Order: sequence, then C-alpha cells, then structure tokens
Amino acid sequence: MLEEIIDKKLLKARGVYGLFAANSNEEDDIEVYDENGKMITKFHTLRQQLVKEDETPYYAMSDFFAPKESGYKDYIV
Repeated sequence: MLEEIIDKKLLKARGVYGLFAANSNEEDDIEVYDENGKMITKFHTLRQQLVKEDETPYYAMSDFFAPKESGYKDYIV
C-alpha cells in the first residue's frame, strides 16, 4: 500500500509554522505576542502534580521560558 501511495502520489505533505515571541508569567502561563508586542494568546500550564519524596522541583512547561519581568524576549514555535 505504501508503494501505491508513493507511485500514484496520493499524499502531499503540507505544513505551516510560525515563530512567535513568548514569555512566562507568575501564574505558570506562557504568553504569546504578535510582532507589535501585543499578547495574542496564552497557554495555561500545570505544575507537576505527583507528590515527590525528595527535594526536586515541581516543573511546569512555563518554567522553560524567560519570565516577562526579565525583559528578555523568548520564542515559541
């Protein structure tokens, strides 16, 4: 079946991507901005919920973005 798809060109790959400025905020959210610096959307992230027996931190996805207060512009794809 794969050979038939390739030979008859039944599928065509198409895609769109964007690179947007983004920062984290105090509420564990990721704020995404347009080219003028206006916030266009916000991704709400959760902190890890599993109870840990050691002192390791409870991460949220927003921890991997520069905080808005830092003044540094981070990016999201």
